[in-house]
This record gives sequence, C-alpha cells and structure tokens, in this order.
Amino acid sequence: MVQRYEALDAALVAFGFPPTSPWWKARIFHWLRTGKRQLVARCGRRSGKSSTMCRLSVCLGVWGGHAITPGDVGVVAIVSITRDEAQQRLRSITAILKALGIAFRPVEAGVELVDRPIVFKVFACSLASVGFTCVFLLCDEIARWRDADTGVNPATAVLGSLRPTTATIEHARIALISSALATLDAHYDLIEKGETDYQVTACGTTWECNPTLSEEDCRALEPDDALFRREYQNEPATELEESLLTAHEVDGCMRTEPLALPFVVNARYAATMDPATRADAWTLVVACREPGNRIVRIAKAVEWQARKGSPLSPEAILRAIAGELAPYGLNSVHSDQASADALADIGRRVKLFVQTEAVTATMKLARADSFRVRVRAGEVELAPVDNLRADLLNVRRVVSRTGASILFPRVGGRHCDFAPPVFQALQLLGSAPAGPMVVPSYRDEYGSRWGGMPDRGF
Repeated sequence: MVQRYEALDAALVAFGFPPTSPWWKARIFHWLRTGKRQLVARCGRRSGKSSTMCRLSVCLGVWGGHAITPGDVGVVAIVSITRDEAQQRLRSITAILKALGIAFRPVEAGVELVDRPIVFKVFACSLASVGFTCVFLLCDEIARWRDADTGVNPATAVLGSLRPTTATIEHARIALISSALATLDAHYDLIEKGETDYQVTACGTTWECNPTLSEEDCRALEPDDALFRREYQNEPATELEESLLTAHEVDGCMRTEPLALPFVVNARYAATMDPATRADAWTLVVACREPGNRIVRIAKAVEWQARKGSPLSPEAILRAIAGELAPYGLNSVHSDQASADALADIGRRVKLFVQTEAVTATMKLARADSFRVRVRAGEVELAPVDNLRADLLNVRRVVSRTGASILFPRVGGRHCDFAPPVFQALQLLGSAPAGPMVVPSYRDEYGSRWGGMPDRGF
C-alpha cells in the first residue's frame, strides 16, 4: 500500500497537485506498515490534513483489496462536523479520481466507482447513519464536533457506533484527524494513550507538517499568543470557551417589529427581571405563550440604566414595572435572590408581587442550555431590542474537565443584563402546557386586599 500511495502522489503532482509533505508520508507509511487499524493525528491548522486524507481515502478505497460480499458495497465514510464540511472532502476526492482517470458516478451524498463495489460517502457527526460496511473511516476535525442541540462533542458515542462498521473487513482502516482544541474530548484522550496494539498516534505543528509555512508565517496569521499556540503550535487548551449562541441563531429568531407585542387573550404570561441600581441595567422581560403553540415570545424587553452618581430608586423602578405589566394582566414578577426581602417589601407598597429564588450555577447552566435548544428548534421569538441581542451574544459557555458553566462577562459597560431574565422566562413558559394560569399563593394573600387583578401568568 505504501508503493500505491507513492505512485498516486507522484501522478497527482504531475497534474499540478502539491506533493504530500515528508512529515505526512513518514507518519502514514509507518501506520500502514504496522498493520494497525487506527491512526489518531493531531496537527496544526493549514497542515495539509485534508489534502493528505483525501489521497489516502482514494488509495485505500481503490486499491485496498477489500473482500466485499456480493450485493454489498464497501464504504469510504467521511464524517465531519456537518455534511457540508464533509462535502468539501468529497469534492477533493472526486478531483483526485478525475485526475487519475478512475470512473465514478454520483450517488446520494457521495460517488460510486464504476468498476468495483466501492462508494465514497459523506456523513455529519451523528448516530443517524451507521448501517453500512466500511473499508475506510475518516473522521475529520473530530475535536470540533458538536451536537446541534446540546453543544456537546458526540465523538465517543459516534465512534462507538461507527467502529463496528469496519468489523467484517480485514484490512479496514480508521483515521481520526483533527487540529487541537481542548483537553476535554475523545480525540485528546486517544492521543494521550499513545501507540498501542490497535492504534498509531501522530502530533505536529503546522510548520512541521507543512514546510511551505514557517513558524513566522503562522505567527503573522495569528498574533494572539493563546490562539497561535492552539491553532498552529498544536497545543490543546485546558478549557473550552465559546459563545452560547451565534449571531445567525439570535438574528434568526428576532422579529423585526413591533417592539412590544399587544396583549393576547388566553395566552400565558410570565414577567422576569434582573435588578440593578448602579453599574448594570435593571432589565425586565415579559414573555408569552399562546394556546397550542410551542413558541415562547418575548412580548416586551425594557431596561432602566442609572446615571453616573445617581443610582436607580428600587421603589420607582418597581412602580414603573407594575405599569409595564398592567397591560398584560400581570401583577407579579420573578427575580433572583439579590436583595430579595427588600424588593418584596417595596413591591408590596406599589402593589407588585416580587417572587424571588436562589439561582445556583447548576440552574444557570440548565436554563442557558435549554434556551439554546429552544432557539435552535425555532421555538423562541425575541423582541427587536439591540441590547437584548448584544447581551445574548455575549453569554459564554465554558467547558473544563470539572464540568460546564455559564459566564455573563462585562462588555461595553453591560453584564449581559437581559440574558438571565430571558432564560428564566423561557424556563417558566417553556415546558408547561399553554393556557391561562394564576398563582393561588399570590391571589390568596393579596388578591382581595388589592382588588384581585387577574394575574394571567405566574
């Protein structure tokens, strides 16, 4: 097989393809000669991973000498973060097949060789498609795989389902390739195991793997030292920090108008707030859910910001909040534990019931993750408020060996002030059946004394 790869590489160079680098040849040839099934490689960005793996895919698929059961086909499976990402590898493979004069025809999500039962197919990193016979399994950028709903790297589960597809093919191979990301995923753990009876491992910086780029070139591409060490010097980070949501996701669920929604009879409402009197904004969110509809809509998002040297008056703000809630039939608002007793006492004076709860780090993570799932499922509509958008985009999700957490960083004088009440509102309305609801504890205690305004929320 080493000679086959050398011949393939020489033929491609004659057609104008760049040659495989000496670093890649040495690692691939060592792996092929050992006869071990699995290669795990971690290399810097722009190191020639994709180009090399596409050539290897063709070599192992076309000349692997695989004994395929009559009526079956052997699959060269390219698994990536998304099917679109994997499709890029397929385009490179078809270019190689054309250059070598190997006939193929298109099939769903792949191409099939004309003269032998081999098909090259692309897959996203999920458990959806595992019922095939695999002759070569290429898992691309495996450290960066993410489940679309949870955001968790599904590599351990996906590999557990994919490895058996190679079981009946004697010389089937598996390549798990990625650039460095963090010390938190299955790819990192496999690299740490080193060479075993089952696998060969390889690690290299960008300039080691790809001699057309120097270390100086890479530093010019990425001046940030931490990113340079991860992306080009091939050093995984000890923790992974990322935005909870992308701008595309937030913008996709934000309506253009109106700024505030009108009251809807029989809809279910909840009001939440994040109090602040000095540095941060005091934010209020009103959310609603109509009968028979899974979408939770942010009907209104309002904030009050203190001026320098002039803190907000809690009584004045709670009175204003009572006025904001009145059109929605609400006279209660949910808040975290900050100044709980004082706010509850002031709320009584302005006829507003302030319901507080102690929010733990676990609750904060669960609410944020649930919100992300609902956004991606198309079950959230946001009010068109610029600071609401900015606050949601600034929320960070951090994963380390000890677990995950949510951060509300201070950016531009704000502290993601709209994010906590939005997450809480979604929790209050997200899973319960739609329809009007009252809170007996509030109505029993205050309803008769205040005239019993019907509260259509919590």
